[in-house]
Amino acid sequence: MVLKGGSLLIIRQVQGLWKVPKDSLRPILQQVLQLQCRFIKCQFWHIPQSQNVRSHEIASKAIAQEGKCML
Repeated sequence: MVLKGGSLLIIRQVQGLWKVPKDSLRPILQQVLQLQCRFIKCQFWHIPQSQNVRSHEIASKAIAQEGKCML
């Protein structure tokens, strides 16, 4: 399985290359690592924003709409 993400920080933390300094995030990382074990092979790839413009636009709209009724 290949998982692609736009956050270099998160990708590197999941890969174990960078530390997770916030205690509140460690349980989430543990859950990701447990789920990763269910696959024979699991890779995490960082996709830079410059190569992922449409996804960035969608995420930006969602953040701008946070808390507003979408009906």
